[in-house]
Amino acid sequence: MNQEEKSSSKDATSFSIPWKKVFHLNLLFSYHYLLRSVSWEIWRASRSTTAYFDELKFGETPVRTVQRILRELPSVGRESVVADLGCGRGRAAFYFHLLSDAKVVGYDVVSSYIGTARVMAQKTDCSEAVLFYAEDFRSLRLEEFDVIYVCALCFGAETRQILLERFLEATSGVHIVTAGWQPQHDRLESVAHFRAAFSWGHTSVSIARLA
Repeated sequence: MNQEEKSSSKDATSFSIPWKKVFHLNLLFSYHYLLRSVSWEIWRASRSTTAYFDELKFGETPVRTVQRILRELPSVGRESVVADLGCGRGRAAFYFHLLSDAKVVGYDVVSSYIGTARVMAQKTDCSEAVLFYAEDFRSLRLEEFDVIYVCALCFGAETRQILLERFLEATSGVHIVTAGWQPQHDRLESVAHFRAAFSWGHTSVSIARLA
């Protein structure tokens, strides 16, 4: 059975959305967004990293898009570990956990984003399953993860090349999910490619398996 057949044969209720928990999470996020100063936070972070200012901007990944991604992946569950690179305030990281029960680790260089994400984790009783670190993901080693998610729409050629090198250092069999970019390499086997909704509009999503 090929991957497309596997995906279509999944139970329609798999990765169902726990709307009550999602509503509570989004309500908490709405409160924190009232206090944000995004441009200042991004500018300050850009002074302490080699990333460009525009590369540190981010949008949100809606829960329906996370659900679609999970349904395209072969298997994600309680024993899985998901990385969210450039996680921002962590909304997608929470969605990955709430829908699949996987452990999720988010990374971002904007420390105030990570601070907000950690508060959200505490207030939603997810602090042991959804972890956040103020680190430059371009220097990380990614062997411990089963799935790597990154929204790369704003990333320049240099950052994408560094990310590709990090992907190739990961463990064979890891699934790499990228939004706004389809990395190319002989070791990356295409699993799925589709367009999905994001906070800024529709963007292509690619899923590949590292051989």
